[in-house]
Amino acid sequence: MRRLLWRGLVVRLVCSTFKFGAQFAQSVIQPFYRDVEFTKTDIGVLSKAIGFAAFTIGGLAGGTLVAKYGLRKMLVTFGCLAALVHIGYIVISIVGHNLGAYAVTLFIENTFFAMGTTALTGAQYSFCSPAVAATQMALLTSLTGMANSVFGAFAGKVVASVGYTTFFVIGIAMAIPGIFLA
Repeated sequence: MRRLLWRGLVVRLVCSTFKFGAQFAQSVIQPFYRDVEFTKTDIGVLSKAIGFAAFTIGGLAGGTLVAKYGLRKMLVTFGCLAALVHIGYIVISIVGHNLGAYAVTLFIENTFFAMGTTALTGAQYSFCSPAVAATQMALLTSLTGMANSVFGAFAGKVVASVGYTTFFVIGIAMAIPGIFLA
């Protein structure tokens, strides 16, 4: 904190808000899929078949783009892309049980999640002092999970109040502070 001065506060805020919208949505994503009448088999088969490939592609693309265009620019870009994943959820909430829509959304979600994680992890490492990097990384990465841990319990109440479509629009809005801070 002494080394980063006031930027230390911004660093903590970026780490705690960058994935806020995505993590808040993850709190209700399994019940959402079940409410749209995807079976556990649909969810399991597609998430395993598509998820690993998409995550690998996203990680490789994210690392390559960060190296080419710079960390800050890609952090903002990947944050915007991650927020747009909610549009896929909105489409599913409107069209209902559609394996094609689910597969596309799942691929985009895992690809953009991996890209954002690559950039955020790189940013977190850049904030750490080499002498105590392990401790500092543990603290910074714990902040990234705060949205789900602290606010995830309220997601179901929000869905019950406004429905899934509006909930996912709110998820897009919840990504804006983290993107702005990045």
